[in-house]
Amino acid sequence: MAKKAKQTSSSSKTNNGKASKKGFRWWRFFWQTLAVLTVCFAALMLYLHADVRKRFEGQRWTEPASVYAREHRLREGELLSATDLELELQLLGYRLREQPARAGEYRRDDQQFYIRARAFTFVDQKLPERIVVLSIRDGRVSRLRDGNGEPLAEARLDPVLLGRFSPSKDEDRELVRLTEVPQHLIDALLVAEDRQFYSHFGISPTAIARAAWANIRAGQTEQGASTITQQLVKNYFLNSERTWWRKIREALMAIILEANYDKGEILESYLNEIYLGQDGQRAIHGVALASRYYFGKPLQELAEHESALLVAMLRGPSYYSPWRNSERAKSRRDLVLKMRADVGQLSSAEMQQLQRKPLGVVHTPRKLSGGMPAVLDAIKRELKSDVGAIDFKRSGVQIFTSIDAVTQRKAELVVSKGLNRLDEGKALQAAMVIKDRRNGLVRALVGGRDTDYAGFNRALDAKRAVGSTLKPIIYYTALKRSPLFTLATPLQDSSFVMRADDGKTWQPKNYDGQSRGIVSLHRALSESLNLATARLAMEVGLKQVEKSLREMGIERPIALWPSLALGALELSPLEVATLYSGIAHGQQVMPSHAIVAARFDDGEVWRRQTESLGELHPASSFLTAYTLQEAVRDGTGKSLGARYPSLNLAGKTGTTNDTRDSWFVGFDDEYLIVTWLGRDDNQSTGLTGASGAMQLFADMIAVKTSAPLSLRLPASVRFAYLDGSGNAYGQACERMEWLPVIMTDEMRMECP
Repeated sequence: MAKKAKQTSSSSKTNNGKASKKGFRWWRFFWQTLAVLTVCFAALMLYLHADVRKRFEGQRWTEPASVYAREHRLREGELLSATDLELELQLLGYRLREQPARAGEYRRDDQQFYIRARAFTFVDQKLPERIVVLSIRDGRVSRLRDGNGEPLAEARLDPVLLGRFSPSKDEDRELVRLTEVPQHLIDALLVAEDRQFYSHFGISPTAIARAAWANIRAGQTEQGASTITQQLVKNYFLNSERTWWRKIREALMAIILEANYDKGEILESYLNEIYLGQDGQRAIHGVALASRYYFGKPLQELAEHESALLVAMLRGPSYYSPWRNSERAKSRRDLVLKMRADVGQLSSAEMQQLQRKPLGVVHTPRKLSGGMPAVLDAIKRELKSDVGAIDFKRSGVQIFTSIDAVTQRKAELVVSKGLNRLDEGKALQAAMVIKDRRNGLVRALVGGRDTDYAGFNRALDAKRAVGSTLKPIIYYTALKRSPLFTLATPLQDSSFVMRADDGKTWQPKNYDGQSRGIVSLHRALSESLNLATARLAMEVGLKQVEKSLREMGIERPIALWPSLALGALELSPLEVATLYSGIAHGQQVMPSHAIVAARFDDGEVWRRQTESLGELHPASSFLTAYTLQEAVRDGTGKSLGARYPSLNLAGKTGTTNDTRDSWFVGFDDEYLIVTWLGRDDNQSTGLTGASGAMQLFADMIAVKTSAPLSLRLPASVRFAYLDGSGNAYGQACERMEWLPVIMTDEMRMECP
């Protein structure tokens, strides 16, 4: 028995030893696993910490470049109609009010305006909100005062936003600082989305418990528990997949974000990042851009009920769209207002008053990008070509242009309505370029019939034969050789045949098939006679014509065939505008630029230096422009002259073979305007320069405020009675004409 007990005792020790070893191994495995998990968790947190810091810092202040129209500096005496001023205010999103009380509002009393101008950071300075009072009389600003009735030398209006260039083509945003956000928007956001925002550490255990209980009772997911910080993490770093791993990462990253940044930075980033809808192909991010899109005004001008609508849409911009689902949007907005009342932010009376208000959105979505695609296309190309100083991929660049938003809108309407009137199933297209006559800056540019279509830009890319619009360059070339050629020089307008070395012949004809015999040089140009022009080109030499074209800014290859005399040169409307800029200016050949300055986010400023492509002979340029006035007065453009007899317009029609292209180039005292009509398949339009393109020019003149064209008389030019030999007389003599002439000798006082 003793031996058996001893054996039992020994066996018990053995079993206990085995149990102890098993227990030891189990605890060791536990602690080892825990250590590994701890290391992995620490590594994960370190990785997430670095990822959050790197991506958050690099992403949150990326703002697209903003492209602005020209700034309007109102001055007494300025040529301006009340209709144009009101259109500009509407394009700016200013609101008509009986008693303007906030920036972005104005009152109009017939020809008098009371404007509460917005604060804006211009190239050279930042101006605060201010009051501008002005009167218009007889198409000019007659009185300009501030809010206290004190005279103003000038008043600056904020420029119209034309669009944005984003490194990402599919999203758009306008950054705003937290201090610039209305408090009622912040209040509505926090009460609707995260009431414990200022007390939680990135996640809210109470919100999680409350949502879980509500979802368990409902048997489905009805409430979310994501804090604003978690929503920001999801938008910045994660996708929208519904997995436990994504939710865990979201919670961890939210805690890391809260540990590294203060509440103000997180809230500001959220307000700039949140998705609030689509503008075409571009996603709208941030409350500032959404304010412009839905309400047509800056964020700072939002009313309380409008802020509530933006907050209401956070749950689903499409589901709560104020245009597609207005009742649903209003119901959700009213709920947000009730939430504010429940926590004491609004009284019951205030809540009910705000709930009775309409949604307040604009009638149709306000275009934020791509509303003027031809203009933005031209500006983007200019940025890439010759304005290397502007890196538009830098955050928050302001690009200031010469585009006149009012003129641009008018030009778009003129092209659209004009083509509808002229087109009888011909599939007509058109382009229009408008430049400032004095400095050459582009004021408007239309690239096609559908002005909202961001496709083929005919103003820049339609290279078409220019036809008779090239003729003034031939006459300018001849007039440089004064006194050999004057406006009174007789030309032979009769048929002829030219034979090339290869045996091919060229036989030009006048448009009507008739020849005129002997005609004066100025009549040959004003009536656009092909035969006289071709003979003149052969006499002065095509090499000299090419030299003039180069002086006028044409860089493309030029074939020196005889047909060049009648416009066998393909140019775009923008190139034609450059070609005519020297004649319109009187001397300087001005490039067709639209960008004038840029301001970077750090305050650095870039300005375009004044430049020209060259200089023309001023006296010959004047004589050419004078003859183009005659062409409108009683030449090929006489119907235009009859319509506007007091404006002294200058212009030239152009028609190519088989009426494939219809051109008109003209200028008043302010603008040089190029219009082109044609078909993309290069088939006949059935329209001449006068019956087609000139009609669009005439329509443009009808909708703009114009002053009579006044050409500057060069010192070497005088008016006199001229004979065919170029002699100038001081009195009327038989068979002489009263014309301007480059004086190279004393004027003769007696008739021959």
